[in-house]
This record gives sequence, structure tokens and C-alpha cells, in this order.
Amino acid sequence: MNVKKILAVLSFLLIAIFLMACNQEDQVLTPDDLLKQQELTPVEIDPVETEGLIYMVLAEKLAHDVYTTLGEVEDSYPAFLNIASSEQKHMDQISKLLVKYEIDDPILTFGEGEFPDLTPDFPDFQALYDGYASIDKLDAALAACIEIENSNILYLEGQLSLVVENQGITILYNNLLAGSYSHLAAFDPAYDPTP
Repeated sequence: MNVKKILAVLSFLLIAIFLMACNQEDQVLTPDDLLKQQELTPVEIDPVETEGLIYMVLAEKLAHDVYTTLGEVEDSYPAFLNIASSEQKHMDQISKLLVKYEIDDPILTFGEGEFPDLTPDFPDFQALYDGYASIDKLDAALAACIEIENSNILYLEGQLSLVVENQGITILYNNLLAGSYSHLAAFDPAYDPTP
């Protein structure tokens, strides 16, 4: 009788431990989770990381504003506005890190389709926007979106090879990278490169 009770208790404990372990493995840290953790242990960021965050908030704003503009055209590709919404979330995530590290947000006072002039340190995002926003053919618009996403992917991959100290930025960049690949997949199947 005692053996059965001991086996039942052990079985129960093993199942409980297994369920707790499974639950912990399914948890994914988000940039917000890391911000909360880093509040307890502040992490300094270097100039390369600072420049990377500034570049990425500008790049995400470019994507957002271009996709919004293209999405507002009658009979446009439906994914434009959906992906523009995603780009806004990316900008918000980056802005949280800019605030945390007391970095001036370069897009804070600029409306849709407006960009600060930070040349020569950064590309001329205003000229890029003006060029992309003037596109009036779907195939050219999709090609532009693919170009934007490929550019972000290349930049993020380069940053990930340099950003080794700050886990919050690394996780953010991995999330942005996954988003860019997802956006690229949404644009690519509909893209017809034949004239």
C-alpha cells in the first residue's frame, strides 16, 4: 500500500516537473522583457550600437511611409497597408530603446513622408522616400518594396555581426530581421520581373 502511494506521489511530481519545464521552454524573451531585465542591470551601448538604432528607426519609418503611401493608391496591393502597420510596431520597439538609452529619436517631430537630413552620416532618407512614393505601377512598387526589405536585411545582418554586448539590441534586430524576411515573402510572390 505504501509503495503505491509513493509511486503515485513520484509520478505526480515527475509530471509536474515535466509540465513546468515545457512551459519554460516555450517562453520567448521579447525586447520589452529584456528592457525590464536591463532596468535592474543597466547596459552601456557603444557608438556603433547607437548609430545602428538611429539608422534602423529611419529605415523602418521609410518602409512604413512608403508602404502607407503605396497602400493608399486605389486598387493597390492589399499587403502594403498590413505591412505598414507592422513597420509602425517595429518603429515603436526601436523608439523604446532610444528612450531607454537617452538617444534623441530622429523621427519624433517628423510627419509621414518627412525625414530629417542626417547626411553625410546616414543615407538621404527623404530622397529615398520621394523616389519610392512617386512610383505608380504595381510591379515597380513591389520591386521597390523588395529593395527596401533587402536593404534592411543586409544592414541588420551587418549589425548583428557587430552588436555582441547588448542582448536587448540583438533580440530586437533578430525580430526585425524575421519581420523583413516575412515582408519580403509577402512582396516577392506577387512580383513579376518580366516587362
